[in-house]
Amino acid sequence: NLYQNHLTWTFRFNWPVDVREAAGQREFYKSLQTQDLVTARFKRDRLLAECKLFVKEVREKQEREVKQQLAEDYAAVKDDEEFRTMQEEAIFGEAVERLVPGGYAALEKEAHKGVISDEWGAVRALGGEVAEHKVEQFISEVTSGDISTPFNAYLSEWLAERKNKVTAQTLDDCELSVKRFSMRFATVGTVKTRDVRDWFKDLGKKLSASRVNTYKQSIHAYWRYLQEMEVIDPDGVDPFRNIPIEARGTKSYKPFEIDDCMKLLEAAEQKGDGQLADLILLALYTGMRIEEACSLKIEDVKPDHLLIPKSKTIAGERKIPIHSALKPLMEAMITASKDGYVVSKLCSKNMYKKRHSAISKRFGSLKRKKGFGSQHVFHSLRKTVVTLLEQASVPEGIAADIVGHKKQTMTYGVYSGGSSMKQKQDAIEKLE
Repeated sequence: NLYQNHLTWTFRFNWPVDVREAAGQREFYKSLQTQDLVTARFKRDRLLAECKLFVKEVREKQEREVKQQLAEDYAAVKDDEEFRTMQEEAIFGEAVERLVPGGYAALEKEAHKGVISDEWGAVRALGGEVAEHKVEQFISEVTSGDISTPFNAYLSEWLAERKNKVTAQTLDDCELSVKRFSMRFATVGTVKTRDVRDWFKDLGKKLSASRVNTYKQSIHAYWRYLQEMEVIDPDGVDPFRNIPIEARGTKSYKPFEIDDCMKLLEAAEQKGDGQLADLILLALYTGMRIEEACSLKIEDVKPDHLLIPKSKTIAGERKIPIHSALKPLMEAMITASKDGYVVSKLCSKNMYKKRHSAISKRFGSLKRKKGFGSQHVFHSLRKTVVTLLEQASVPEGIAADIVGHKKQTMTYGVYSGGSSMKQKQDAIEKLE
């Protein structure tokens, strides 16, 4: 409340009943020492935020204490079936009282209407799925005996440790994944295999398979970190193993046909976008990913090969022989470069400083105008290269070394030192 007393604005806040004892007063009031309404509102907002934060902290402390006492009582009687049942009812009642609108009295009233046959139905009727999840979480924390460690308690330390090991985008994905997971699983004690499986199943209804896999990998990596820190049992059950990913809208990109590639090149040239035309040719003669091609530096162009020192995967760090038909274009691009990159003067406002961001959008606009849909993207050019290599009877292991794919077999994937430059040169010359 904000009211004026003797021309000076005063702030008043009535403490909620359950917080008054901790606050030591029924009402908090303070003179804002100003007659200006704008200044008063600014000070009011700051004081209100502080009061709300105090209320939140007190309630969280009270809830922890209640949970701790309930957990101790449950641990004392859990081996006695009769008393365990009584204690579980008490835990459910406490959860409802704290987390369901109207508390237990409202739940009983809803259940007695006769329309809903069980208490959980009444919880859903009063508070929806949000209240149901909160009650389930409360019960799980108490009965598991682990009520103290928030799931994201070590997130900052984990991110700091990974900062120099992964890209900025991967780091952001890790943070987002763990925070989103923590909204459903507040503490480590609530993370159960069945519930985790259900969570990922629901996530799969909203996101693509690749995105869900990103979430899974990030959260699983964080879980292993918690095991290493012995926050959880290092030898305990891993709730993230063998979680099936069932996502809707999984995309399968198609390769471009040779005629399609010619259409795209001609369209880029007719539009006057020589930079995009050069990039398309570079991709078609090497099989490089778009960011690999856009990040290729002049210093990484050797007499007979291109060096990819940094890639999306370890297998992607490779040497690609220069196709004889590509050499004149490479020389021209290097001569024209003004910034040390083969594909020069790329400007991107992408927050992760990806050089391909803007030119990728230009390619997307171009291919849509030529009638290609969502199954054809720049990555489709890479699929075109792999398809042509296969049709030219190039062994899979050599093709994998050219495009930077991980070899799946034990013999070639683990023990082999890889294809020779001559083998790769002979193979890449078969691209026409």
